[in-house]
Amino acid sequence: FYSHWSPILARVATIAERDAKHRRVAGFDFNVFRLCGVNHYEVRHSAILATLLDPSEMHGMGNVFLKLFLSRIDKSLPVSSTVRVETEVQIFIDDVNEKRDRRLDILIEDEKSEWSIVIENKIFASENERQIGDYRKWLDQERQNWTRHLVFLTLDGHPPKTDIGLDDSDTVLHSVSWAADILPWLRDCHREAIDKPYIRESIAQYMNLIKQLTEQSDMDAETTKEIIELATKDATAFRGYVELLKRREAVFEQVALQIARAIRSHLSADSWEWDVVSSKPFSSTDEDPFISIRHIKPFFSVCISPAGNALRDIWIGVPSKDVGTDVDTNAIREKLKDMGWQPPNQWWIGWSYLPADIRNWDEEFLADFLDGDKRRVIEQIRRILDGIDRAVRP
Repeated sequence: FYSHWSPILARVATIAERDAKHRRVAGFDFNVFRLCGVNHYEVRHSAILATLLDPSEMHGMGNVFLKLFLSRIDKSLPVSSTVRVETEVQIFIDDVNEKRDRRLDILIEDEKSEWSIVIENKIFASENERQIGDYRKWLDQERQNWTRHLVFLTLDGHPPKTDIGLDDSDTVLHSVSWAADILPWLRDCHREAIDKPYIRESIAQYMNLIKQLTEQSDMDAETTKEIIELATKDATAFRGYVELLKRREAVFEQVALQIARAIRSHLSADSWEWDVVSSKPFSSTDEDPFISIRHIKPFFSVCISPAGNALRDIWIGVPSKDVGTDVDTNAIREKLKDMGWQPPNQWWIGWSYLPADIRNWDEEFLADFLDGDKRRVIEQIRRILDGIDRAVRP
């Protein structure tokens, strides 16, 4: 079985490399949204979606894009001149014992037609406690006599975990995916903007970014056909292809573990003690990070982990809970802020994403690592740890 499948894998890799070279030469991978740092930031994606959905925006398409979107949510909703689209809308939830404030990623409302749509956009971030249930409660209380829809938007369309629901709630919940719902909607928008070349090109580039985020192949038809023929040439080849699909996450985890071990073996130093190397990077959390390192004196911890259930947006942080009494926490906060880290909060003295070129452990990054390109990962993490080490010393 393995001797049969090995040359097929090599052939697939050759075909994929040829396609990648063609894309580089033709400039297909140039993407202005990636250059602007959109990638995995929910806020920026929400701003793009809201711009397309807003009839008053400068795309010049009026309510065409909005109506295409509504056709996927509720075809019966009319659109009047009073429709408005807002982002980062602050709301307040009155609960029995507390009053909570939330921010709606996108709020679409038509006052004249009396309908409201809340969109909660999740790329890789997890839900906050009671988040979707709070949105439902706000819609039910504040838009009581309106038609109400709550859209939970994720990469794969999974349902929310925090929708506590209400027995008498008329708010309709939709679990929507970037891959199966938003991308087809963008294709519809692209088709409708036939006489607006700048708008079409912007939408086309944004579609390419969404394809990358949702791991959809952008190979040309001929290249795809070659790979399909290899995978279906006989029963053994097909079974091998199926087995690889089943174990894709395990394969990625194995390479991620190799990266973690390489970092540990190259960064051995008297001041650092490697405490944990998790075997499950895809399921790592703030409480159970992929990599945990302890600084022995003064005592504190550093965590390295991917955001969400993917090897993307790898971040590094200093948690507040693992800090010894000999550490001047306030001084560290200020020094980490000077290094460009995110502001501290109740859980973190400071945190930051890894540098752009080692931040997302996608297929290309992992392949480069296996091909021997280990130095840039190790050296950049070494520099970050050295900076933290200097920050904690008196």
